[in-house]
Amino acid sequence: MQTSKKSIQFNAREWFLFFGVLLAVHLLSYFTQGHTTVHQGLGWDGRVYFNMALQFFQDETIAARSPFVYRQFTPWLAAMFSNSPNDLLSTFKVINLIFATLTAVVILLTLAPIVPDWRIRVFAASLFPLHFFAPLRLSYFDGNHVTSVAMFAIASTIYLMQKLRTNPYNLQWLALLSAVAFCATLNRSSFLIISALIPLCLPFPKHATTFSAKIRSLFEMRSFFLRLRLLLPMAMALLAYLLVRQDTIVTGYYGEEKSALNQGSTLLYFIYAVYEKPFFWLLEEFFIAYGPLVVVLLWKREVIAKHLSENWHWLLLLLLYLLYAALSSAIRQFLTVMPLYIILIALAMQAGLPILKKHKIILSVLVAAQMISQRIFWTTPHQMPNEPQLIPADAPISTPILFTPFSSDFMFYDIVPYFNRGGFYGPIVIAEYIIFTAIILYLLIAKEEIHNRGSKK
Repeated sequence: MQTSKKSIQFNAREWFLFFGVLLAVHLLSYFTQGHTTVHQGLGWDGRVYFNMALQFFQDETIAARSPFVYRQFTPWLAAMFSNSPNDLLSTFKVINLIFATLTAVVILLTLAPIVPDWRIRVFAASLFPLHFFAPLRLSYFDGNHVTSVAMFAIASTIYLMQKLRTNPYNLQWLALLSAVAFCATLNRSSFLIISALIPLCLPFPKHATTFSAKIRSLFEMRSFFLRLRLLLPMAMALLAYLLVRQDTIVTGYYGEEKSALNQGSTLLYFIYAVYEKPFFWLLEEFFIAYGPLVVVLLWKREVIAKHLSENWHWLLLLLLYLLYAALSSAIRQFLTVMPLYIILIALAMQAGLPILKKHKIILSVLVAAQMISQRIFWTTPHQMPNEPQLIPADAPISTPILFTPFSSDFMFYDIVPYFNRGGFYGPIVIAEYIIFTAIILYLLIAKEEIHNRGSKK
């Protein structure tokens, strides 16, 4: 009974602190973050989503460029809960804030059974709402997007797959996951691919210790029928994929490169996009998305490798979004899978907890660096022209730079390599991340070796 009370007490403290973080982010963002001025506040892709919501509101046929025309769930929600066309923009923002907040809660729920230390759970889950480009803070800067629903779907799917992993016969979890898959595919068609990973969430039998044995176990009678049931979410996602392509008008295609390829082979476009994206551009966006905490993944790589080998659906999900990142705005794609990244960060920190507790200076420096990287001390610059090429060439960043400029007095386009304005900012940031990661990794490995030698004595 004492253990139970202690557990309840710690859970209460955990949730109180976590909701305190969420509330602080909401309040500070509400009072300090300016809204983007791009396209009269509609944003970039948001212009298309706003027009789609207006078409839903006016009961018109949905007409837009591909792939935006197939991302209908969030615009439909905005139209459903708006009283007039003038309400659409604010309704978009509220919907995205709600789903972003729910995503943070689902992340903490997912961490609860797999990360024993509640302080690590709160810290890791708080990385999501604190990031300047994750949906919660992003929605105060630009609330006209479909990312919040997409990330909620990813987080919920990971959570529900863990539930089905421990109880594959639970029809309630399966039904809920099927509903998530249906709505998520209405929101972004790419979720159809993710739904195909769901049957892989079941653990492999204990006797399947090799790769070939694991493959064979997929077709064992009991395992096969269990996994067959888990195709229901994929069937619902396929239904949504087909429905969203009914009675829609494609007015064009996103990206001049795809037009140059005659809107033909998607594979050719993928190869072209990957080839054209510089490696260091991708690396910079990876660090901006995830921050210096990637060092704990490198430090505890054996632990991470073990978890990924036991959870193929996690591994394939990471690889899928790494491919997406190589094709488009990498920060957005990296952050879409941030719930899984947070889980891995928390598992790595839990594995290295004895060293982190013993060397609090290293931990403090690492946490401070992560907070700087996520720009918790500064708002996102919101005053900007519609396109990056309209910025004067003599508009450099004139503030100190450590992972990010130490101010909000610069152009947003300079913080996202996707816009590729060039200049010295990118190389400086990459160098800082690499040097910092190398130093912290060296210190952690050295301290752990000393700790292990002392334990043997």
